[in-house]
Amino acid sequence: MAIKEQSEKSCVTFVDCLCDVFAQQNMFKKEDIVSLKKEFLNSSVPAFEDFLIEEGLIEKEDLLKALGIFYKTQAIDVQGFLFDHHLVTMFPKDEMLRNMFIPYERDGNILFLLAANPHNDDLPAIVGKYVSYDVVFFVGLARDIDDAVKEYFDKPLYEVEPDIIDAEDAEREEHPVETMIDELQADEEHEGN
Repeated sequence: MAIKEQSEKSCVTFVDCLCDVFAQQNMFKKEDIVSLKKEFLNSSVPAFEDFLIEEGLIEKEDLLKALGIFYKTQAIDVQGFLFDHHLVTMFPKDEMLRNMFIPYERDGNILFLLAANPHNDDLPAIVGKYVSYDVVFFVGLARDIDDAVKEYFDKPLYEVEPDIIDAEDAEREEHPVETMIDELQADEEHEGN
């Protein structure tokens, strides 16, 4: 029993725990991890994952892999994923942003959610207020979940692009006589051919 306790390293903070995963997976050398922690403490970036990405210290795929190992769940890259309208609208935007989660997929009576912290003990009760599915949590980057939720609710379902006819109508309104003369000349040339 004592041997097992010595071999298992317990960590105190999220940063320490994630750095342990980095070391175990040979993503960083142990001596680099000490300076990495110092740099993060001296930075103005509040989230460790954001610091790592913004400073270019780790690739997103490697960070997701480490998060998946830490949380013992599947890690999903949220960026660019098209979320199901029905699933997303089952939850209030503010609730998803406050608790940093977004519904990912549904399979029968199982709802898969992406969360920045899938071990958040309050999350099952929060989700349970809105749905009665069995819930399975995956991990995703907080910044990507935040962006996905905001983009989903803040972006219109479709964007109307200016139509060519609208542009022609605007031209007619600005220059009605010149436009009519140009159209008559074009019709005459077309009839002449």
